[in-house]
Amino acid sequence: MNEDELKKIIELASYPNTSSVRKEKRNKFYEKAFTKIASGKTFTWNWAACFFNTTWMLYRKMYLTSILVSLGAIFSYGILMIVAFLFVQLFSFILMLLKINFLQDSISINNFFEIICILMLPIIFILVGTISNYFYYIDLQHKVQLEYNLIHKKQRDRIVVNAEIKLIQN
Repeated sequence: MNEDELKKIIELASYPNTSSVRKEKRNKFYEKAFTKIASGKTFTWNWAACFFNTTWMLYRKMYLTSILVSLGAIFSYGILMIVAFLFVQLFSFILMLLKINFLQDSISINNFFEIICILMLPIIFILVGTISNYFYYIDLQHKVQLEYNLIHKKQRDRIVVNAEIKLIQN
C-alpha cells in the first residue's frame, strides 16, 4: 500500500469529528495503528472496541462486520454449549461407571454452563479489542478503493451535486 492510500484511510478514520484536539489525538492513534497494520501486523489494541464491541463497529459504519461478529459470538456460544454438554455427559458416564457420585454433590450441570459463559465473555471482548482496528482498516481500505470522500459518498456523486448546484445558480 502506498502512503497516499494510507493518508486517505487515516483521514476517513477521523470522520465525522470536527477539528479539535481530540481529533488530532484520534488521528495519531489511527495513524499509529494503521501504519502497524500496513506493515503486516494484524493485531493492535482498541479499548473502545473491546468494551463496546458492536456499538463501536456501528459508530464506525461497519454494519456488516458488526452483524457478523454478533452472529459469530452467538454461534461460538452455541458450539461451546454443545461441547460442554457432551463433556459433562461423558464425565458423568465415566463417574457412573466408576460408581463415584461426584457430580450431584459438588457441581450441577447448570453451574458448569454458567461458568463457561462467564469465562467466554472476556475472551470475546479481548478478541474483538485486538482485531477491530484490522477490520476497520480493511473497511476503510475498501472505501478508498471505491473513491469515497469524507462524507462517505463516491467522488463522482459529489461532482454531480456540484454540477446541479451550478445549474440552479444560473
